[in-house]
Amino acid sequence: MGREDRLDTWKDISAYLGRCTRTCQNWEALYGLPAYRLEQTPKARVYAFKGEIDAWFERVLKETDSSRARGAASVDRPEPVQAEGSADVPAVSPSAVADQAYRAGRKAIARFLATRSPADAAVAVDMFEKALREDPGNPLAYAGLGEAYRWDYAFLGMRPDRLERMTANYAKACELAPDLAEASIGLGWSLYFPGDIAGAGAPFARAAKLKPGDPGVDLEIGHFLLGLGRLDRAIRRFSRALGDPAAGAKAEWIRALCLEWTGEYEAALAAVKGPLRREPTSAYLRCLQARLMIYEGNLADAEAELTLAEALSPGCGDVAFNRALLWAARGDRPMAEKALALPARTTLLRNYIETMVYASLGDPDEALHLIASTIETGFSRLVAHAYPYLYLANTRNRFHDRLRRTPRFEGLLARQRRRYLEESARLGGL
Repeated sequence: MGREDRLDTWKDISAYLGRCTRTCQNWEALYGLPAYRLEQTPKARVYAFKGEIDAWFERVLKETDSSRARGAASVDRPEPVQAEGSADVPAVSPSAVADQAYRAGRKAIARFLATRSPADAAVAVDMFEKALREDPGNPLAYAGLGEAYRWDYAFLGMRPDRLERMTANYAKACELAPDLAEASIGLGWSLYFPGDIAGAGAPFARAAKLKPGDPGVDLEIGHFLLGLGRLDRAIRRFSRALGDPAAGAKAEWIRALCLEWTGEYEAALAAVKGPLRREPTSAYLRCLQARLMIYEGNLADAEAELTLAEALSPGCGDVAFNRALLWAARGDRPMAEKALALPARTTLLRNYIETMVYASLGDPDEALHLIASTIETGFSRLVAHAYPYLYLANTRNRFHDRLRRTPRFEGLLARQRRRYLEESARLGGL
C-alpha cells in the first residue's frame, strides 16, 4: 500500500470517515475497524489504510443491513403507491402503458424521498425502464430514469455506476430534446456531481427560462441551491412549489428540513405535518419531527416519535442517530455515544447530528475538528457543501452554544459568511 493510502492519526481517520474521533475509536473496539499502533500502549500513535477501511466498512454495513432486514421483515408495509396524476393531467406518451409507468416512476421517487427505502428507488428505476420499453424515444422517461439514479447515488452509497447511469440517461434526454427544461436540469446535475458547480448553474438557469414559474423546475433548482448550502434561496424555491399536486408534496418535507437548519423550528414543525399525513409510516419523517421536538425541549414527545420510528423501521440508522441527539439533550454521554456507534453511512444530516452531540456534551474540539474537516472534504463525500453560513449562524441551536464561545468557531463562521456573499453574486437570479 502506498503512502497516499495511509492515514496517520485518529484525526486523519475521523476526517476520512466523516465521523468524530470517539466514534471511530468505538468502531475499532466494537466492530474491528482496522487500525494499527506503532507500539502496544494505550496512547500509541495509530495509522490505518484507506483501502482496508473501505473494505471493512462495506463488510460491516452488509452485516448490519442484513440484520435490519431480518428485523423489518415482520413489519406491515403500506400498499404499493398508485400512478401519479389524473385524467386532467396531460399524457407524457402516446402509449397508455408508458404513460402509466412514467407516473408510477415519479410516484416512487416521491415515496423514496420520504422513506429512503432502497425498494422504492428500485421501483422508480423499473417503472421508467418500462416506460422506455413501450416508448423508446421519450425524453421525459430518460430524464426520469436519470433522476431515479441520481437519488440512488446521492442517498444509497454514492456508487459510481449509479452516477454513470444518471449521466447517460440525462445525456440521452438532452440529445432527444435539447430545449426540454427537464433535460437542461439533467445537464445541470451531470455537472454538479463531479464538482463543476460554476458550470452547473447555467443549465438550471436555462431550465427556469424554458419553463418560467414551473413548480417542478422550482423544486429542482431548490435542491441545487440546498446542495450549495443556500438555505434561504432553497426555501424560497421550495415555497413556490407548494400547492402543486406533483411537486408540492416533494417540496414540503425538504422545505421543513431547510427550516430546521436555519432555526425556524416552529415553521418546520408545521411544514412536516402534511408529509406525515401522506406518509405516516416514514421513519425518516418521524425522525425529522422528533428532532424538531428536541430543539424545542419537548423530549417526552420526541422519545415517543423515535419509538414509533423504530417500530416502523427496526434497526434504522437514522433512528439511532436521532436517539443520540435525544440522549445528548438529557446529558447522557454514554448512551449518546452508544447510539452513534452503530455503523452507518455518513450523510450530511448524520454528520450534523454527531457534531451537535459532542459539542453539547463538552467536547467542542472534537466537534470543531469534524466541522472543519467536513467543510474541506464534504462535497466529495456527501455531494453537498456542508456547514453553510446560515446553518452555523443559527443561534437558536442550543447544541452549538459551547462552540459559539470559541475563536475557532468564529473563524469558521466568518469564512462561511464570505463564501455566502461571494456565491450570492455568482448565482444571480437563481
